[in-house]
This record gives sequence, C-alpha cells and structure tokens, in this order.
Amino acid sequence: MYFFYIDESGSRDPATSGKHPDGTPFDKDPIYVLLALCLHESRWGAFDQELSDAKLLLRAKLHQQRHILMPTLGACEVKSTSLRVPKQPGDKGYSPFVHNLDPDAKTRLSQLFFSQIEKHYMRAFAVVIDKRQLQAHMSAEGVYPPGADAPPVDREEAGESDDEFASARGLAA
Repeated sequence: MYFFYIDESGSRDPATSGKHPDGTPFDKDPIYVLLALCLHESRWGAFDQELSDAKLLLRAKLHQQRHILMPTLGACEVKSTSLRVPKQPGDKGYSPFVHNLDPDAKTRLSQLFFSQIEKHYMRAFAVVIDKRQLQAHMSAEGVYPPGADAPPVDREEAGESDDEFASARGLAA
C-alpha cells in the first residue's frame, strides 16, 4: 500500500486578472499546480520518526532557550507557507512553532523535509496548468471538476456501459 500526500497551489479560478472594488485592475496568479507525493507503507515508520525527532529537538530548544512551550508535537505542525513567508499572529497560515524558529533552524528543517523524498524513494506526480493557455470557455469546474477528489467508480462494478458511465458523469462518450 502507498500513502499519498496531495496538495494544490494557486487558485482554481481560470481568470488571470481581476478588478479591485475601486475598479483598478490586478493580475492573478496564472499557474495552478496539483501535486501528489507517494510513500510506501514500509517506509512510513522511519519517515515519521525522523521528522518527529527533529521537531521534538527544535521544540525542546525553543523551551530551553526562549521559554516558549509548544504543548504537543501537534502544535509543531509545519506548513511550507509558514517557512517561506513570514507570518504574524492572526495571519492565515501562522505557526507559532515556525515563527519562533531562527532562520538556520528553518533552513535545516526545510532541507530535512526535502531529503525525505530521495531517502524514502518517494515519487512525485504533478499537474501544472498555465491558465494563460486555457481556452476561453474554461471554468473553475473545468480546471478541477466537482468530485474530482471523490473515490473512483469502477464502471464494471457499477454495471454500466461505456456510454452510460460517461453520460452519468458528464463526460463525452
């Protein structure tokens, strides 16, 4: 069995420009990325242990040196945006754990995360959409259809012909 971590970056909105309430135009991010990393179940224990150990050491260092207590390992969650973009309390994506790490610790933690890909033979699958290249009729649903993250349906188990299966899901037969 494989574990998959799936994440997206960018907006599903196919528009590459918009207008502020005062009417002034602004550019929107033209790139949308959907990425999956897979990890074989036999590698999970070592993967989880190494990352947890690193966060526990950083947690202890914060407590000893700066008297900041992160009550649980769960409070030490790391999101890439909190490593890349400085956040303040109240900001979306703010992490007290990451916010209080020194720049060297943030760099080492990022390097540790990236090293796991090769170390545990992880594979990445990605779809990158340049929304500037989309046809004019595309909608957010066309970029990422509703139910796209739903479990797959087996046509044969559903007892449907190819045409019935495609029609029931709004697909061209």
